[in-house]
Amino acid sequence: EIFAVWELSRAFRNEGVYCEIKNFLLDRGIQFLVKNPSLRLLNPDGTLNQGMELAMSIHITLAKQEMELKKERFHRAKSAMWKQGKYIGGVVKYGYKVDENGYIVIDDETAPFVRMVFEMYSTGKYSVRTLYDELSERGYKITYHIINKLVADRSYIDSPYPQLISAELWNKCEEVRNKNYIGIPKG
Repeated sequence: EIFAVWELSRAFRNEGVYCEIKNFLLDRGIQFLVKNPSLRLLNPDGTLNQGMELAMSIHITLAKQEMELKKERFHRAKSAMWKQGKYIGGVVKYGYKVDENGYIVIDDETAPFVRMVFEMYSTGKYSVRTLYDELSERGYKITYHIINKLVADRSYIDSPYPQLISAELWNKCEEVRNKNYIGIPKG
């Protein structure tokens, strides 16, 4: 029997997984072949080829390090794009949109609603539940969960994206949230 892979780095980027599979194959006398680079784990007589085992281990370590470097470069690139106000993937925050150049900009259609939610909540007349009820009565299609996340989201004032609300308005909302927090144990 033969277990074959085209390229070792595609099959294993984790030494632990490689060792488990290698031991599984050795226990059963199954040959492990790699096409690129050309490696054979077992000798023709079925014994372990220690030189090839070492070569495989080195290739896997290099593949793992390569992946770590790629992740680091990817993270740096995303971070740089975010600092420039560019869209880096995922869900765009309510009140924003992505323009034709890939930048996050204020969405003229949804931004007024975001401002209204913050302004209404900052008055202290509403809890998240009563604000949700009020907006639902007015015909807005929004969930309680969205309002709750919205009024607690610092990124509306702490991000490189255009600011939708003032820091003062956000701070008023934070005071209301702290005042409204009951702290009932979830259990």
